[in-house]
Amino acid sequence: HLQDKASQGFKAIMKNKTLVKFFGMAFMLQLSIAPILSMLPLYLKELGASNSLIGLSFTVEGISEIPLFLLADRVMGAWGIKPLLVIAIFAYATRLLLYSVATTPVFILLPQMLHGASWAFFITAAVNYINEQVPSDLRSTGQTLFTAIFWGLGASAGNVLGGFMYDRVGPAGMYRLQGPLALCVA
Repeated sequence: HLQDKASQGFKAIMKNKTLVKFFGMAFMLQLSIAPILSMLPLYLKELGASNSLIGLSFTVEGISEIPLFLLADRVMGAWGIKPLLVIAIFAYATRLLLYSVATTPVFILLPQMLHGASWAFFITAAVNYINEQVPSDLRSTGQTLFTAIFWGLGASAGNVLGGFMYDRVGPAGMYRLQGPLALCVA
């Protein structure tokens, strides 16, 4: 019975073409940003970073989320969900492009400060957008589909693509190519 209900919920959600397009956008975004988490420590090592600086870069990233998660609802209320999504995606693209021009490991701290604007704004807007697009009894199904597509399919494909590009064009080239992909998503 539960499996049949879940299948019906999935089918109902997939009939919403706007939401399916959003899921496609989320997949493409993760395709471009997955190397931020997976490849950045390797890049930092290549730039000569110590383990302490690598840890500091992710600390800066985490701390940058706090104030922007606190502001995200107000910004979304003032500007709307779609503008918040676009701002977040532009912040991701800017991060990628800044990584691509780094010549010292300390420089990486600058784009890491944009993590709050990219992640906090994106996830806040995405969750709210999905909740607007699906009936209330299917919200958990909608969020589960988003998570599977964004963190499952998108991250897997993005890490494979990122690894391939890292090997072929190096980390700066990889980020230089991923930035415009994120801009296309915006």
